[in-house]
Amino acid sequence: MDKWGLGLCSVGLLITLLSTDATNMNWDFLSLVTGITFIVAGIVMVRKSAKKAKLKDGGKSS
Repeated sequence: MDKWGLGLCSVGLLITLLSTDATNMNWDFLSLVTGITFIVAGIVMVRKSAKKAKLKDGGKSS
């Protein structure tokens, strides 16, 4: 697994989780979009590294 991609996903999840104001339940849309962008970028990095590892092993790993 790609540690940078997983780290980026976790940071994105924290930003998304904290993008709401607890006092009046309003969303901060800039933080929400930033968190979702980090999540998508992390998923892309993890999938790309998994694909590269699978090609390197000759398709023998699951």
